[in-house]
Amino acid sequence: FSVCLISRDIEKLRNAEAEVLATAEAAGHKVEWPKYRSGTGEVSSIGSPLSEGASTPNTPTAPRVVVRTKLIVADFSKASSEGFWDRMRDSLAELGGNVAFLVNNVGVNCTDEYKEFTDTFLHDISNVNCLAQLMMTKLVVPIFENRIEQFRRVRDGEVAKPFDTSFPSDNVPTLVPHSTTSLCVPNKEPAIRCAVVSMSSVVGMRPVLYIGPYCASKAFNDYLSRSLDLEYRAKGVDFISLRAGYVMTNMSQLKEKSAFVLDRYECARGCLEKLGYVSETYGDPRHAVYARSYLYMPEVALALRRKQRLLFKKSAEAEAEEDDSPKYTAPTSE
Repeated sequence: FSVCLISRDIEKLRNAEAEVLATAEAAGHKVEWPKYRSGTGEVSSIGSPLSEGASTPNTPTAPRVVVRTKLIVADFSKASSEGFWDRMRDSLAELGGNVAFLVNNVGVNCTDEYKEFTDTFLHDISNVNCLAQLMMTKLVVPIFENRIEQFRRVRDGEVAKPFDTSFPSDNVPTLVPHSTTSLCVPNKEPAIRCAVVSMSSVVGMRPVLYIGPYCASKAFNDYLSRSLDLEYRAKGVDFISLRAGYVMTNMSQLKEKSAFVLDRYECARGCLEKLGYVSETYGDPRHAVYARSYLYMPEVALALRRKQRLLFKKSAEAEAEEDDSPKYTAPTSE
């Protein structure tokens, strides 16, 4: 199977790639860690050379599984620039149609009075939080439809092989069995399915003080995902909107778990358990409890909480200026 990772930070990509292969190794596979090709130091603004790692199950009777990673370096704040999406389309085409799952997780947060947001920031948050979801989904849906049709033809005996899943120039055996690529759920035809997970938030369900652009973008993510699920579920593509609460990420700057603060693995696991059954979820039950309390929390309590966060941010900025340190900026996550 193939994993395509997209971020503007090459170090983050390398770390994520290592985690993917380590996970395969922990699952009982013997992993050959990737040996990068010559020239990988030169990375384009939209794509980087392919790296591969092969993994073989320990049991001799099991089919060989090939774990592949493709890294694409892209800054979604520049998503409106000319040729950006053409280059992204070309990079995805190198996967040879071997795409069955998309996670729209890129995002930018904000906390400030609306008049303080610069024109550039408002443009960037629109590109990163909204346009990226629109366009990445539009790029993969035709790939999904073609993949589903090819597997249908295989199931019906019209063709012997779904499609060429090999990457350019590397002769590594590839096997894409139905058992590892289909999501079979009750009341659905047991055929190949594809899926799109979009990261929304509980703040997309109720407006909150001082984070207006972020709230609006999360509502956009939620409604787009649910609308597309209505359109494509019968065609074999599942869309799910994850209305997450607090998660330990770079964007939230949360460092410790608590009753309602989850780590990324718990958040992802809760979402995947619902995939194929519902079009919207809070993921983990603890986030569902938090969301309910959030929706019924008095407006004055929410406003006081946001004012405290804004004061904390401004205090941090003032201290940074006094210490002649770089100005505090809102964290981002990709």
